[in-house]
Amino acid sequence: MNIIKKSIFALLILYSSACYTLSNELKSKYGFMLLSEDYGILEESDFKSFTDFVDYTPTNEIHFYGFYWKCYPSENISFSLKEGDPSEDSGWKENMSHLKLIAKIGDKNTHDYLLGRGLPVSYNKKMLREWKRLIKNEPYVCINGQGVNEEPTKNIYSIFEGIKTRKGCFYYLHGKCNHPEPTEREL
Repeated sequence: MNIIKKSIFALLILYSSACYTLSNELKSKYGFMLLSEDYGILEESDFKSFTDFVDYTPTNEIHFYGFYWKCYPSENISFSLKEGDPSEDSGWKENMSHLKLIAKIGDKNTHDYLLGRGLPVSYNKKMLREWKRLIKNEPYVCINGQGVNEEPTKNIYSIFEGIKTRKGCFYYLHGKCNHPEPTEREL
């Protein structure tokens, strides 16, 4: 019985170190795109899909045009959906809306991830349901955004590009998920 417990303990240690090995490999190769710990959520494909079309030079500088991943405790995430008037120029028949993902940082500051443009309310509500589904019961969430204004005394703003948990991912424009798309019922 004692040997079984030791074997299980050894397997658990190997498993936990393997989870963090990937994270260390990602940091050495794509550390310039990762602004926090990734908690074993991100994979190489999550970085590669952005380096394929943006010319990155690995440096310690943060460039406004770059795409960056940052991970947060899920309990620090909230959302805002603001509905506006229909846009006569857009051709949409329903009201436009603006969706924002807000990550709380400390007591006073936030990192706000904004969509690049207003979209019909029904589309943003569907996207919001998917974001909430991905975050539900997950300890951490990783968010990809373009552009960062990194000043310690101010809120941070980025253009939203993607969200990922161990459950799955959702990309707005550029990335690709390695997980099956949710069915309409799951949304």
